[in-house]
Amino acid sequence: PAAPPWLAQAKFVWPAPVLLNYDLVGTSKGVRYTANASISWKQQDNSYQLRHEIQAFLFGKRSQTSAGQMGATGLLPTRFGDQFRQEQAAHFDRAKGLLIYSANTPSQAIEEGAQDRVSLFVQLAGAMAGTPDLRNAGQQLNFQVVSAKQAEFWTFAVLGNEKIKLSLGEIDSLKLHRVPRNEYDQKIDMWLSPAHGYLPARIRITQANGDVLIHQKMFESRLFFVDKLIDMGAKIMLCDPHRAVVMGHNFKSQLKATTMSSPDIRAGISLLIAALSAKG
Repeated sequence: PAAPPWLAQAKFVWPAPVLLNYDLVGTSKGVRYTANASISWKQQDNSYQLRHEIQAFLFGKRSQTSAGQMGATGLLPTRFGDQFRQEQAAHFDRAKGLLIYSANTPSQAIEEGAQDRVSLFVQLAGAMAGTPDLRNAGQQLNFQVVSAKQAEFWTFAVLGNEKIKLSLGEIDSLKLHRVPRNEYDQKIDMWLSPAHGYLPARIRITQANGDVLIHQKMFESRLFFVDKLIDMGAKIMLCDPHRAVVMGHNFKSQLKATTMSSPDIRAGISLLIAALSAKG
């Protein structure tokens, strides 16, 4: 496949090896949390290694790694790993032109300039440092971005220069925004720091993944049938007799068929709808 137009004109200046530490603040299901995060970038000759870690009290640690080569079109990842409790990986088999996943999801074709969820940050940094024309507001840069299970096409738009305040003081930055292709795509804003080789000084990620909180105020027993939906594969957390969180998982969860009985008419309607959408 042909390289994206921006990639055909890009020249790359790589940042010096560095370990960047970040303060992470987030909200999940209404619970605010803080964590420590870091990005480690190393290069030697034509090879590179990247590591992104997030560690939070009670949540544990998640690490993502990327390793590969550096060439005329920037970073050429060969392996991406994503570990939380256990590791899953994507392998870039360039000889066959395939992305191969350890999770046994179907292989996909590698597009020119493909990056993984970690290497894309340094690919953007190198391109911005080496190609001043790409920093102009309105420029768009598109990638095939690879996770441990699948590859998607992402587009980043350059919004322009912006001063931001950090714990180390006020710095100049170049703001980029991921242009969503679908309603529930992950939204990403990045502020790249020229003083740090255009590596990210700040990242903001917003995920709309279909999670819903159901609050049944009047009757205590109305939600007790959700265990039958859970048996069918639904991702539901019963908080108390009045509240349940339905985790949409980007609407990709598949219910499976089973045999059950309904405790009442209202629950039966929900189970009937679930049965009609179940596989099997």
